[in-house]
Amino acid sequence: MTKYQGIIIDRAHMNMLQSAIDAAQGRARVRIICAEDIIDTCESVQRKLDIPQTALEGVQITVDRHAQKFPAAYNGRPESTIFRAVYAGRKWRLLDVYRDNTRRPGHGTSIVLTDTAKFAVLVAACEY
Repeated sequence: MTKYQGIIIDRAHMNMLQSAIDAAQGRARVRIICAEDIIDTCESVQRKLDIPQTALEGVQITVDRHAQKFPAAYNGRPESTIFRAVYAGRKWRLLDVYRDNTRRPGHGTSIVLTDTAKFAVLVAACEY
């Protein structure tokens, strides 16, 4: 099993999360995030997947909370803050925070499921 490092994503570690975010965002002023955004997103993903915590182990997400379309007349390359997290040790852990090109609508959240998580999603879907 892969051992993941990273800051635990919960309210007890908000200062550490915010420090990592501030380092990545630098002097950026638009399409930025805060620690609360990361916590809320991870909780939302976990609720929407609706699978047991044991099946979530190893699931990775990459999120751009500001995914949107810009007009062709927009000068420059719009950037937003993107974060990557993994579910490990019964907690979400922040792996990376960085600035990159803003993603398109509908492509803001990318989820990489393990085989166990895929099976759990299928089982949960068949129970309905």
